[in-house]
Order: sequence, then structure tokens, then C-alpha cells
Amino acid sequence: MSTESRTHIASPGRRSRRRRVVALALALAASLPLLLSGAAQAAAAGRDLAVVSVKADDTTATTGQLVTVTVVAVNHGRGQVDQAVIASDVAGLTARSATCAFGVSPDGPNDCEYGAPPSGRRFTTTFVVRAAAPTGHIRKATFEVCTTNLSGQADPVPANNCRSVTIHLVGRR
Repeated sequence: MSTESRTHIASPGRRSRRRRVVALALALAASLPLLLSGAAQAAAAGRDLAVVSVKADDTTATTGQLVTVTVVAVNHGRGQVDQAVIASDVAGLTARSATCAFGVSPDGPNDCEYGAPPSGRRFTTTFVVRAAAPTGHIRKATFEVCTTNLSGQADPVPANNCRSVTIHLVGRR
């Protein structure tokens, strides 16, 4: 038999091996949704809200000093979702005002409610907080900011909903 004819005739072993490879590829393609994780799974599921950064213009504040905290949040999901960016009240800091992105009016000094930012849209919220005098047990304050879904739908990745910044309190007690 010539070399040329051997290359055109598929042996039963090769045909069987090709079928196994094709079957394996089809099985992997069918199970692809099960292999997705993290942000990819959240995006596939729909509404993943996230706080991507929280920065204070000063992380050491004297009594009465105003500190500006800038928060960047994003909708990682595939669709629009009603959401709010909310700063928690903490001992040592008092929220004085909030400035919301897109010209949205704040609902209070620690809350911006955004209608329905589209998927992938980043938006910035700025909070101004006043530092209190340090006490015997409070010498630093952690300012935490979270996103929340106002539509009542579960967020598939709740671990990325909150972030915080710590501000050290100095000055007279």
C-alpha cells in the first residue's frame, strides 16, 4: 500500500478517537454555564451592583474637620436596575451632605437613589462627613458605603456591594 493511500483511509481507532473528542467538546459546551463563576456568572444572572472604590481626601481628620469621600459604583449586570448608594452612620463621623451623579437629588445626607443606570455604567457619589473628637474608645472611624437593589431582586454577588475607608480621628477629646 502506498503512503498516499494510507493517509486517506481512516482506521477504526482514529474514527473512534475523533468521535470521543467531538463528544467531549459537545459535553464541555453544554456544561459551560456551570463553569462560569464570579463576575461572569453575575453578569449572566442579571443584576450585579458593586462599589468599586471608596476614597477619602484625608484619612486623618481633626475634630470638626470636613472630609470628602468619593464613591464609584457600577452595574455589572446585563440590565438596568433601580439602586441606591447608601453610607452607614458610624460613631466618629457625621454625614453632612451627598452629591449624586447624573444630577440626581440626594434623599438625605447619606443616600443617593439612582433610577436605573444601564449595564456597565459607572457613577460617582460624593459624601461630605464631619469628624468628631476622638474618645477613649474611638480613635478611628470606618465609613462604609453599600449599593442596594431597590427592585427587590437578589444580587448574585453580594460580596462586592460594600466597601469602606478608615479615617483616623485626632484632636481634642
